[in-house]
Amino acid sequence: GRRRGRSGRRTGRSTLRLYVAEPDDAGDRALDGLRPALAQSVAMLELLVGGWCEPPGAAELHLSTLVHQVLSLLAQYGGATARDVWTALVQRSPFAGVDRELFQRLLRSMGQAELLEQSEDGTLLPGPAGEHLIGHYSFYSVFETAEEFRVVHRGRVLGTMAFDLGLVEGLHVVFAGRRWQVVAVDAHAGRVEVEPSTSGRAPRFEPSAGGEVHGRVRQRMRQLYGESVVPRYLDAAAAGLLQEGRDHFLRLGLAATCLVEDGPDLHLLVWDSDRVVNTLQAVLVGQGLAVASRGFALSLADCSRGELMAVFQRTRTAAIDPVELASAVLNKQTAKYSWALGEELLCRDYASSHLDGPAAERYLDRVLEQGS
Repeated sequence: GRRRGRSGRRTGRSTLRLYVAEPDDAGDRALDGLRPALAQSVAMLELLVGGWCEPPGAAELHLSTLVHQVLSLLAQYGGATARDVWTALVQRSPFAGVDRELFQRLLRSMGQAELLEQSEDGTLLPGPAGEHLIGHYSFYSVFETAEEFRVVHRGRVLGTMAFDLGLVEGLHVVFAGRRWQVVAVDAHAGRVEVEPSTSGRAPRFEPSAGGEVHGRVRQRMRQLYGESVVPRYLDAAAAGLLQEGRDHFLRLGLAATCLVEDGPDLHLLVWDSDRVVNTLQAVLVGQGLAVASRGFALSLADCSRGELMAVFQRTRTAAIDPVELASAVLNKQTAKYSWALGEELLCRDYASSHLDGPAAERYLDRVLEQGS
């Protein structure tokens, strides 16, 4: 088809063309036979055709953006009182999740970072660091591209990789066709230290970092496996791979279970948002399990069903605290002005945008109730 510009100036029907990379042979790796990249892409298209659009995250704090907006307001008026800033930016705005106590903490954190200062009459003014930011053209953008981390093994740089998931010590990741264990993270230097993992086989295909996936997408993905209708927009190759994934879904019995035994390893099918997956991953790593994320699933090395159920039982003796989990994440500075928040605010901000304690608890309860 022809290349079409985003302005829509061409006449006639528009074309949305999507390419999905899948290996010719899924091999003997348990989850690769599901053709998950294709199934997730089809699920997204099916939801789009049905008129569904991902809703905004109402519970997110967006503290990095609020830092930017505070500086913008001070630059616009040459200064303002804390009350005026609160009224203009928080009281009637998307920052409604920020209460007065949290707002005051944010202003103090900005003061410690020299982004703002307060005059004798109480007026907030841009501080030295704030003046520097405001005076640079890059200040007007609040977005940053995903940071690339250097993956390093014993001083040797293996390559670079963007990590959407929260990195915690002990986490297993797949890179360059091998499975590695994270031993240290230097977020400021963009460096991840790894050691080879002797347990677990690397999947043939690992979804790349490229944006958060909503739970509705993963739920539609699971539903898609149990259907027989082939979307008419798929070409012959895609239709064949989708059927291959559906057949594999039936062979694994995934209509009745979320657990797949794979030699000494165990795969936990989550079928929920990246936030739920991130939360479960942090919980399980905190329990000493060797965990690697596949997005729609978590792979547990050298773990049996009984061991996992015992961990779930222990986990449900208390509520999951996303802020506490966030304290172990080593790459929380995911937004442009995250560096100005301080550790406490950074944990609260990260938890609000990357973790989901209540949904993870509901998932664990369903698994424990079903026993599989």
